Parts: sequence; C-alpha cells; structure tokens
Amino acid sequence: MQQKRHDRYKYDIKHFIVFCEEQHLHASYDSLKLYLHYSLTVQHIKLSTFERRLAGVKFYLKSLGLQPTEIELEEIRLVRSLYNEP
Repeated sequence: MQQKRHDRYKYDIKHFIVFCEEQHLHASYDSLKLYLHYSLTVQHIKLSTFERRLAGVKFYLKSLGLQPTEIELEEIRLVRSLYNEP
C-alpha cells in the first residue's frame, strides 16, 4: 500500500526535493509551504495539481518522521486560500 502511494506521488516528491535543493532548504513543512506558494504564484498550477502536490509531499514528509504543527497546517491553508483571490 505504501509503495503504491509512493509511486503515485513520485513526481511530486521529486519536484519538491529538487525545489529544496535549488533553494538550499531542508525537507520540512516550512519548505512545503514555500514550494506550494511558488507552484501557485510562479507556475500557476491548477487547484487539483496543488492538492496532489500537497498530499504527495505530506506523505513524503510523514515517511521521514515529520509531523506538521497546527501553525504549519494553518499556513498551508492560507496559501491554498489564494485560489479564492481574484
């Protein structure tokens, strides 16, 4: 089951890792927030792509033993709320 999920998200995870390397960041929920903001504002990804990237990278971070705080989750929600802006 875990391998199927990893295979489903492998490209999203790969792009996140590349983003972190380019920006000299460690894999973390703060890095995820920056990655999603970049994806939205620079790459202009669709909401469905945003949701898939979010799910994939959260799966990856959890596999590293990282758990988000409520503050980090709220910050990610704020980035997602940019889709409601004109």
